[in-house]
Parts: sequence; C-alpha cells; structure tokens
Amino acid sequence: MTPPLEDADLAAVRAAIACRNYPEGLRLWAVAVRRLENAIRSRSLTRERMSELRDFVDWSRKELRCAQAHDLVQLRTIHAATAYEARFAVGPRIIRTLL
Repeated sequence: MTPPLEDADLAAVRAAIACRNYPEGLRLWAVAVRRLENAIRSRSLTRERMSELRDFVDWSRKELRCAQAHDLVQLRTIHAATAYEARFAVGPRIIRTLL
C-alpha cells in the first residue's frame, strides 16, 4: 500500500521545480500523484487539504510556465545571435604579426 500524501512530498516537488531539476520534479510528482489517487479513493481528503493541493498545483503551473517562457526567450536570443553571426561573418580571421 502506498503511504499517504505528506507535506514533505509536496515540499520535495517544490524544491526540485525551484532548482529547475525537472526530471527529479517529474519523478517526485508521479509519486505524489499516486499518493493523491489513493487519498481520493479512500475519501480521506478534507476540503482544506484539497484547497492546499489546488494552490500547490496552481503554483507549480505558474512556475513551470514562467520557466518555459524564460527558456523560449533564451532560445530566441541564441537563434538571433546565430543568424546575425552567419550574416556578418567574414570567414576565418588570420592575425599576422611581424617580429
């Protein structure tokens, strides 16, 4: 039997997302979801706990969307820089010095 969903489970997911360790966050999220499913089946969730979980899901959704937007901006910046470099590149540069 799966143990109940604890605040520590959500804290671990929150920490992984905050550190941008998304593979670990996804693994921890899967564990939390299994525990949540069991709590729903057993009808052991209070309205207060459901509200806390809803707030957590909202937070994680916003956090991940912000990270995604940030990464997209970085990707577009790299793409623009690459296009700029390709347009103005003059070939390999050779530095000659006289001794």
